[in-house]
Amino acid sequence: IKVLYVEGAPRWEYRYLRAVLLRDPRLDVKFLMTEGDPNLARYSPQYLARFPEDAEDAFHFDLVILGDVPSSYFNAAQMQRIEELVKNRNGSLLLLAGPMYAPATYAGTPIEQMLPVKLGTENRTLLAEDIFPVITPAGFQSAAMSLDPNKDKNDALWNVVRPLHHIPSLTGAKPGAVVLAELSDTLH
Repeated sequence: IKVLYVEGAPRWEYRYLRAVLLRDPRLDVKFLMTEGDPNLARYSPQYLARFPEDAEDAFHFDLVILGDVPSSYFNAAQMQRIEELVKNRNGSLLLLAGPMYAPATYAGTPIEQMLPVKLGTENRTLLAEDIFPVITPAGFQSAAMSLDPNKDKNDALWNVVRPLHHIPSLTGAKPGAVVLAELSDTLH
């Protein structure tokens, strides 16, 4: 599985996910850092210097992970390649929300159209400390929400995921989306 992970600054989520991705021998992962050391690609074959300019090079990937990267990093042709990869070439897209750019700066772009949620107008929403994620019944059926194979341990782990501090500003799920978790304050 060929993966391209595009990230801004080397934040905690990037460092964690990088280690997880590199551990799996089924994955062929390339990283692109838009901030940080500009020489990474020169010294490591794991890194790319820029997003693939050639369409076939971009379509080489099965999965594109976008971290906290501003939408302005991508030109119109690159955005169209990501859209083409997902809509017509059986590729996948994973957008990791961040404190600076994602997903807010993708409003009005092809990326927004592919997201399963409706974007709000703010960059992020601050949360009270007593608000936490609650797994939905569909979430309990999804491997994506499994932090541990043991159900009791999984439940215990999700019970300590707090505080969240802030989340992306979203106005709801799009039709057809499956909600795997919701905020505790939305359950009242």
